[in-house]
Amino acid sequence: MIGIEWLSHLLLLGDRNIRDHEEFDAVIVSSGAEKFGLIVDKLRNEQEFVVKPLGGHLAKIPGISGSTLLGDGKVVLIINPLDLILMAKN
Repeated sequence: MIGIEWLSHLLLLGDRNIRDHEEFDAVIVSSGAEKFGLIVDKLRNEQEFVVKPLGGHLAKIPGISGSTLLGDGKVVLIINPLDLILMAKN
């Protein structure tokens, strides 16, 4: 058995109403022998990218490890799975 949590809850984006859905998309993250499920709003395609570390005050945001620039020019924050596991346990 593994723990499970809403990603939106961990990132303080508000709670979702589980009664609105019959099925959920989840991502299983692991660190060593530890595994945890994160319920997400939507799964996208898999991509490879270069992660740029955040600086200043942004570097201290829990659960965020950096950012990347997509081909269409959008900036995307990269989550840190280990931080999310620790956040979910608290």
